[in-house]
Amino acid sequence: MAKLGETEKTEAKKEISVPLLAFTFFFSVAIYILLLGFYFWQWRTDIKPEK
Repeated sequence: MAKLGETEKTEAKKEISVPLLAFTFFFSVAIYILLLGFYFWQWRTDIKPEK
């Protein structure tokens, strides 16, 4: 295999899109918060007073 030159290494690093990284980060955080909220909502509604 041929080794990457210095210019090819820097070009490979520039290919990572900053908006794509931001989207994946905030999307994963939003999903985590949604699931955590659903967990606490389910935990609250699971408690039923006895009659």
